[in-house]
Amino acid sequence: MIELLQGLPRVGGLMTLLAAVVAMLMSCSDVKTQNGKLEVADSVYTETAAMSVYGNNPERALQIVDSAEIVGSLSHFSAQIMRAKMLSQSMVFQDLDSAYTIALTLADSDSVKENLDSRYDVMELLSSISRLREDYENEQRWLIELAKVCREQGDEIAALRTDAEVGQVMTHLGEVEMGKSKLDNAIGELDGLLNFSGIDACVIAMKRKIGVDFDSNLGEVIALSRRIIEKMDYYESHSAECSDGYYREPQAGKVVEYCDFYRTQAYGFMATASALLGNKDDARKNLAVFERNDYSKTLNGRMSVVRAWCELGDFDKVISLYRTIEQSHPKDTLNRDYSNVLRCSAIALAAIGKPEEGKHLWQRYSRLMQQINDRLLSCKAHNYAARYHSEEQQQKIEEDEIEIKYMRLSIIVSIVAFMLSLAFAIYFFDQRRKITMKNKALTAQISEANNYKIKYVKMMESSSKAVAQEPKETDAAPCDYTISDDADDAQVFKIMSSAIIDQRLYLDPTFGRQTLMDLFKVSKEVVGSAFAKGSDYDSLTSFVNACRLSHAVKLLDEHREMSIKEVAQASGYYSANTFGRNFKSKYSISPGEYRNSMT
Repeated sequence: MIELLQGLPRVGGLMTLLAAVVAMLMSCSDVKTQNGKLEVADSVYTETAAMSVYGNNPERALQIVDSAEIVGSLSHFSAQIMRAKMLSQSMVFQDLDSAYTIALTLADSDSVKENLDSRYDVMELLSSISRLREDYENEQRWLIELAKVCREQGDEIAALRTDAEVGQVMTHLGEVEMGKSKLDNAIGELDGLLNFSGIDACVIAMKRKIGVDFDSNLGEVIALSRRIIEKMDYYESHSAECSDGYYREPQAGKVVEYCDFYRTQAYGFMATASALLGNKDDARKNLAVFERNDYSKTLNGRMSVVRAWCELGDFDKVISLYRTIEQSHPKDTLNRDYSNVLRCSAIALAAIGKPEEGKHLWQRYSRLMQQINDRLLSCKAHNYAARYHSEEQQQKIEEDEIEIKYMRLSIIVSIVAFMLSLAFAIYFFDQRRKITMKNKALTAQISEANNYKIKYVKMMESSSKAVAQEPKETDAAPCDYTISDDADDAQVFKIMSSAIIDQRLYLDPTFGRQTLMDLFKVSKEVVGSAFAKGSDYDSLTSFVNACRLSHAVKLLDEHREMSIKEVAQASGYYSANTFGRNFKSKYSISPGEYRNSMT
C-alpha cells in the first residue's frame, strides 16, 4: 500500500488524497459499509500476513506492518514489537541496532511500564537482541528485569527459564562458576516438572547450558542433548496429560513438529560434540538424523552444525553455507555463529586447494573475533546524537549523586574517626591517670616501708644490739667479727649480714662471696650455706641486691638532685639498666616512675 501511496500524482488537494486512500482500502480489502461507516474485514495488512512473509521477504513484511498500523489492524505497540522482531532476525548489524532502538524506546514509554504483559514482551525482545549483538552486559540487565516481571506475574517457571539465560550470560562475562551454578540450579528446579511449561523451560535451560559446555565439557553437551531428546519423546507420547495452557504450547496438530524441532537441535549438538571429540561414526549417525528434519535446511540449522561438517571433512557443505550467507549478507556480521562459519569456511577452502581465499577468510575471522572479544560492537552507532546527549546528562546526574554520596560518607567517616580518636584519648588519659595514682600510692608504700625498716633496725640496735635479718644501714665504724667453729648457718648469717651492713660492703660494685671468704677466713660452701639456709634469702646476691635497693630508695627520697644513673652507682650497681631492672622487679615500678610519683 505504501508503494501505491508513493505513486499517487502530486496534484489535487486533501480530498483527492482521502478519496485515493479509501479507494485503495476498498481494492485491497473486503470492505463493508454499514450505516454509512467504513469497516475493513479480513484486510491483507495483518500481523498474520506480515509473519507469513518476513522469513523470505523481510522488506515486504515491514511494509505490511506499516500498512497494518495505518488501517488499524495493528496497534502502534504491536507494530513496533513486530518491526523490532523482524529487524532482529537480520544478520545485518545495522538492522539489529534499529531493532534495539525501537525496543528501547518502547521500554521507556509509560504505557509499557504500567503493563506487565507489555513489559514482558519488551524485556524479552531487548534481551534477545542484546544476545544477537553479543552485548552481554545489556543482555544480563534485561534478563534480570525480565525475571522480575515473570515473578510479578506469578510465573515462576518462566522466571527459572530466564535465570538459566542469566547464568549463561554470566559465563560470558567471566563469572563462569557462578553462571554454571545458576544454570544447574534452574535445570534442577525444572527437570522434575511434567507439565508442558516446565518441560519447555527445562529444555531451553539445557540448551543454554549446552552453549556454555561447548567450550569446556563436550561430554556434558552429549548428556544434556540426550536428556532433551528424552523429554521430547515423553512429551510427544503424553502431550494431553502435560497440557497446561501455556502460551508456548503447540496445538494438537503441531506437537510432533514442536518435538521434532528440539530433537533435531539436540542431534545437531551431539553431532558437533562427537565430531570435536573425534567420534566420527557417532557424529555422522547424529548428522543423519539431524538432516531428516526441515530445520536442517534452514540457515540457522546449517550454521548450528557447520563445525561438525568441518571436522568430518564435508567441506562442500561448509562452502555452500558460506556462499549462501555471502549472497544474502555480503558484510560481516558481529555474531559468534557467523564467525564459526568464516572459520570453518577458511579451513574448507584451504583443504580443497584454495589457500588464498581461505587466508582471506582467516583474516576476516580474526578481525571479527577481535571485535567480539573486545566488546567494541556495542560502541558503534547505538544511538543518535540526542540519545548520546541524554545519556551524558544521565551520567552527569549519576556522577553528581555518587559524589554527594562520597561526601556524605567522608563526613560520616570523619565524624566516626573523630569520635573514636576522642574515645581513645579519653581512655588513654584515664589509664595514665590511673597508672599515675597507682604509682604514687606504690611510691608512698615503698618509701614508708623502707623508712620503717631503717627505724626498726636502729631501734633494735639501741635496745638489744642484735643484728636484724633484714638489711639495715648504719654509720657505725667497722669492728671485728668472729665466727666460732660450732656456729650454725643462722648464726653465721647474722654475723656476716651485720658486717655487710655495718661496713656498707654492698656499696662496692666488686663486692661478692670472695670478700666474705677473705674477711672471715671461711670456705665458699660456708658462705653459700649461711645465706641459702640460714636466712630468708635465696643467696648472697639476693641479700646484697636488697641492701642496694633499700639504699637506692633512700637516695631517691632524700637526694632528688641526683640522676638515676648517679643513684645506681652510689648504691653499688655498675649499670643503670641492671639497677632499673632489679628495682622494677622488686617494687613493680621503675626508678624514674618512682621519682616522678613523688613530685
